Amino acid sequence: MLLTIANFTTKHIGRALIPLTHLSKPLSDIINTHLRKLTFYSGLILLIVLLVSSNVLAMNTSVKNDTLKAVFLERFTRFIDWPENHNSEPPIFVIGVVGNDSFASLLQSVYRDKKIRQQRVTIKLINTPKDIENCHLVFISNNAASQLTDVINLSRHAPILTVGDSAGFAEQGVLINFYSSGNKIRFEINETAVKNSGLHMSYKLLSVAKIVEPIEK
Repeated sequence: MLLTIANFTTKHIGRALIPLTHLSKPLSDIINTHLRKLTFYSGLILLIVLLVSSNVLAMNTSVKNDTLKAVFLERFTRFIDWPENHNSEPPIFVIGVVGNDSFASLLQSVYRDKKIRQQRVTIKLINTPKDIENCHLVFISNNAASQLTDVINLSRHAPILTVGDSAGFAEQGVLINFYSSGNKIRFEINETAVKNSGLHMSYKLLSVAKIVEPIEK
């Protein structure tokens, strides 16, 4: 995996350098295009490093599981596109939390002064499944299994990124699910559920996840 990261970095960052053949374009356009590429690939590299670094994922006493998951949520969004008609005015990125008030409070702290996809972030506690309708992302905690079926039924064909936190959630239809492997946090993706949701997920994110219910090629 470390070789893969090295190859990825060399191959793709190299592509992001400005070739001489592009100098006929306005310089500002060239710079903006390649800065966007560098930002995208830097985000993916950071996501991969979070996955494979034992120093990070071993999570010593100074780093809690929930904090790491909160960071992952923003990283996921860098590789997912929502339909234009799902954006709000003014632009606000809404994260719903089902079943874990303390995690909602943590998210409020983490994203108080940060943006996701260049949008201000609002954290919303989900009291009834219907509350997810205006969310971009819904986090379903491991103590919310009783509400899981209703949340999945409402989000199944909607552009809502559902993220679970318990074994078996992906098999039931959650799009991305955290799971433990030894003392490390990994994530799995239900590829079929992603396709049905109307979200577009980059293959680069799929390539570093365990795939559940893969789409038949």
